[in-house]
Parts: sequence; C-alpha cells; structure tokens
Amino acid sequence: MKFSKKIKGIFRVSATNLISLGLSLLTSFILPLFISVEEYGYWQLFVMYCGYVGLFAFGFNDGIHLNYANCDYTSELWGKFRSFKKLLTFLTIVETVVLICLLPFLVRERDHNFYVWLLVVLNIIPTIIPGMFHYMNQSTLRFKQYATGNIVDKIVFAGLLVLLIVLNEKNSIIYIAAYTVSKYLIILYHFFTSKEIFFEKGIPLKELRGEIIAVFKGGMPLMLASLFGGGSIIIGSRLLVQNKFGIEAFSAYSFSLHTIVVAAQFIGAIAAVFYPLLKRSQESEMKAMYLSFDKVSSLLAALLLLTYYPAAFLVQVLYTKYSAVLAYLYIIYPLFIFQCKSNVLVINMYKVRNEPVKLIFVNMLGVVIHLLFVLPAYYLFGSIYSIASAALLAYMVWYYVFQVILYKKSGWNVPIIVFSDVLIVIVFISINIVVSKFFTNTYTNLLVSCLAYLLAIVSAYLVLKKSIKSSLREFNYLMRD
Repeated sequence: MKFSKKIKGIFRVSATNLISLGLSLLTSFILPLFISVEEYGYWQLFVMYCGYVGLFAFGFNDGIHLNYANCDYTSELWGKFRSFKKLLTFLTIVETVVLICLLPFLVRERDHNFYVWLLVVLNIIPTIIPGMFHYMNQSTLRFKQYATGNIVDKIVFAGLLVLLIVLNEKNSIIYIAAYTVSKYLIILYHFFTSKEIFFEKGIPLKELRGEIIAVFKGGMPLMLASLFGGGSIIIGSRLLVQNKFGIEAFSAYSFSLHTIVVAAQFIGAIAAVFYPLLKRSQESEMKAMYLSFDKVSSLLAALLLLTYYPAAFLVQVLYTKYSAVLAYLYIIYPLFIFQCKSNVLVINMYKVRNEPVKLIFVNMLGVVIHLLFVLPAYYLFGSIYSIASAALLAYMVWYYVFQVILYKKSGWNVPIIVFSDVLIVIVFISINIVVSKFFTNTYTNLLVSCLAYLLAIVSAYLVLKKSIKSSLREFNYLMRD
C-alpha cells in the first residue's frame, strides 16, 4: 500500500512523538524515582499551572492556528510573521516583568509554592513565542519542522535532568529551573529553522492593524475554549484530591494521570494534522473524513489500552511509593481515549466551522459536568477511587453529548459505531475487575487481565476483519495527495 504525503506526515509526527514520549518518560517516570512523593507533587503543581501560561497570548497564537491553516510557507507569510513575532516578544516581556514585581505581594511566604509560581511566570516567554512557530509550522504543513520542534527542548531538559540526578539533587525547584532553561533554548531552534521570520523585512504593525485585531478577535474565544477544555475539564478532581487528601495524594493521583501519556502520544499525532487537512477539505468530504478519523482512532485506542499493563507492572516493580494508584489506575487509564478524541474530532470541527463561542460553551459544560459527577462521588464515598470513576464517567458523558449534537447539527445520521469506544472501555474495565476477584497476586492479576483483553481484541478482529480493513483503506484514500 502506497502512503500519501499526508499519512507520511502523520508517521513523521508519530515518530518524533515517540522520541518526545521517551524523553518525557524521564520526567514522568524517572524523576519520581529520585525525589520524594512530596517534591514530585510540587513538580506536578508547576506542570499544572504552566498549562495555563499560554493564556497570556490573549488568543493570538490560537488565532494564527485558526486563520492561517490553509496557507503555505511562502514570502507572503514571512513579513507578517516577523511582525507578529516582534509584537508577541514585546507583550510577553512586559507581562513577565509586571508579574515578577507583583509576585511578592501575591505569595507572601518564600516557600516552594513561591518559587513554583516564579518559574511559572518565567515560562510565559518561552511558551508563547515558540507557540507561534509551533502553530505556524502545523498550519502550513511543515511537518518536519513541527515534529522536530516538539522534541528539541525535551532533549536539552533530558540532558540536564540526567546531570541533576547524577549530582543527587533532591529539590524539585532545581529541576523546574532546568526545565525553564530548556524551554528558552527552543527559541534558538526556531531561529535556525525559520530564519525568514527573523530576517525577512517585517510589515509595519500599523499596516497589519486590521489583521492583528482579526487574529486576536478570532483567537480569543478559542483561547477561552482551551482554558475550559483538555486538562481543565478534569482539573476539578485534581484540586479536590489536593485539597482533601494532601500534596502526596495529589502527587500520586497526578502520577497516575501521567501514565496515560504513552497512549495519548499516538492519537495526538493524528490530532496534529487533522485540523489543517479538515480545513482544506470540501464540505462534501467532511462527513467521510470525520467518520474515518473516528473509526481509525477507535481502533488505535483499543490497541493502546494494552499499554496499561506494562505501565501498571512498572508501578508495582519500580514505583512502590505510588503503588496505591493501582487501586484506580485501570479506571483512570481509558481517559486518554476521550481526551484525545475530543481534541481530534469535536473541538476541531468547531474550529473548522469557526464557532469558537460555541466551543467555549462546550468546554465550560464539560467542566460543569465533571464537577457534577466528581463532587457527589467524593461526598458519598469519600475515596480517590470514587473520584477517578466519576472523572471517567463524566468525560464520557460530555464527549458523547457533543458528538451526537455535532452529528445532528451537521445533518448526518449518528452511526452506531460512534459508540464503539464505550464498549471498548467497558470490556477493558470489566476484565480488570473480574480478574482481580479471582487473583489477589498483582503480577498474576496483570498477566491474566492482559491475556484476557488481548484475546478480546483478537476475537473482535476476527469477527470484524472485513470492516476493519475497509476502514483502513478508506482512511488511506482520504489522505491521498
């Protein structure tokens, strides 16, 4: 089977995502081995807060992604983006200086929390400036530059991380500072791979005033949608765990969420290319493309659930400090399916149809649904297991409500295959629960559960072989050049 350039682009992004994943594992799985559970909790607080640093672009980068997804990387774009870069550089420097001056008044104690917040502020510049290049490369289908840019800072941080571990550093703030340094160095990567943006004569900002306003205006709702989307939908459960069970329980719960990064990387590669491809497609092609991506990502998700078993095995063998998460890890793990697919499908369709205000409502409702499930679960049962179960159920409900709404609004019939992910998750969780009733030994439990789930996958393939092959052929056809 000959693959198109678009599918090769997905493979390229997937390959570099795998490298990125390997480097991220140094943080997610190596770092917890060398610092205490409490120190890792502060690292996780930093990571969580840093997820909102992009808000200081006020939607500008989101507007770039929205407005330039059908453009090519040519001289027409270079002058504009040079001016955009200058504008963002000035904006982020001012924001950083102002917040650093205000920080001593906002956080009185000079403890770990203060330094976490200080380093979060220092990440504004190296998040927003590279973010512009990130969206530019993605939107103009520069997959090589986009993919490589995803791992450069991680390579630098991996080297610093290893050095700090060798030096037996135990303070999480030092690791956070090293991460911040690596983030600044990514700007150099974009300097060498997008020299035109640095050296091409920029268009005067006053000539671009209308376009800049349009970018801010278009991106602001998308930014607000991002604020309430993704990890924010489940942030209520994380903060609830921190508030009710303490920093160490928060650390363990966050650790469990990080185990799903292995699986999420693969579907994330599809998400990276789906939006610009959908943006360039004709209205008549959208239903076929949407359903094709839906089916293929479900097939991939079913296979990726197998990564739970090595992840759980590693927790039992290496991460005894976090072994408590095994009580609910099999509940948390399937979250990656609905997190990734909502980004690939639902959110991208609202972006393509230029309905960011509706997307804000969609994501805000996701936060509300999450709280409506999680809070009662905690007050009724008072356990992290109940919080994890409610978090998964709430995300599934939110995802399918808006899947159905999107199909109906588009005038498409809702195919039953859309709900295949529910069946996949039910089978996965049921196998783990049933097997745990018969085998108390963790290793035996994991082995038997893995074999049972693998048998379920093989059986499903034998029954649905023709349909699966047809879906893959259709996917390849839609990705033709």
